[in-house]
Amino acid sequence: MATRKIKRRKPKETKKRVIPFVNHFEKKDVNDLRFKMLMALERMGQEIGMRFEIGNIRYTDFDVKCQVFGYLPQGKPQIETDYEKNQKMQNLYPLGKIIDAPRINECKILGLKPRARKYPLIVEQIKTGKRYRLPLYYAQVNTTVNQIKP
Repeated sequence: MATRKIKRRKPKETKKRVIPFVNHFEKKDVNDLRFKMLMALERMGQEIGMRFEIGNIRYTDFDVKCQVFGYLPQGKPQIETDYEKNQKMQNLYPLGKIIDAPRINECKILGLKPRARKYPLIVEQIKTGKRYRLPLYYAQVNTTVNQIKP
């Protein structure tokens, strides 16, 4: 049997991009990186029909770690599906209802983290858009918050 010689292709030469960071990452650099990643993920999501979110970003002087979540168009975030599963069983208000919580004032119900024992309810303050965790009794229909001491 004769052996055949395999021709290997040389990889294409690409230009190396200069990273704008000097010697280490700083908070402003990480925020800029988050913005650029969101823009790139948005473009890619439109191409393939998905929605992406970036979670927590942790960084040291020399490395960056982040969470990237991808959702199908018909899909919902996990906190919303968990809320809907527990809604009838726990006698909860509908998702998206605006409630009045102390110190936060008006906030919208976003979802539920059932494994969190103390503060499973996730709400978003209407004025600022900040997310907060609350005890479950703030979303229960038949309880009045004034009667229950936190």
